[in-house]
Amino acid sequence: MWQVYAHAVPHPFASSVAQEMFQGGFIPSDTDFRIFRDFGKLSGLDLAWNADGYVYHTRLDAPDRVPPAAIQRTGDNVLALVNGAYH
Repeated sequence: MWQVYAHAVPHPFASSVAQEMFQGGFIPSDTDFRIFRDFGKLSGLDLAWNADGYVYHTRLDAPDRVPPAAIQRTGDNVLALVNGAYH
């Protein structure tokens, strides 16, 4: 799947350091994708934003904390990823 991501999306970005920190438990967080991976046995890519990550799933979490440009780039990438995976 990452190969499709790397070649298909218009705004690719990945961080191996962030992934290692996340998997190592240094970042005390989880994502909504885990339930699909662990219980649904589905493979996929886990997309996340890191700006204001400390408020994720807290009472301070609010839609206005997500920059509109981040939502646009994510939407562009997801659409290209889906199209790239099926072509």
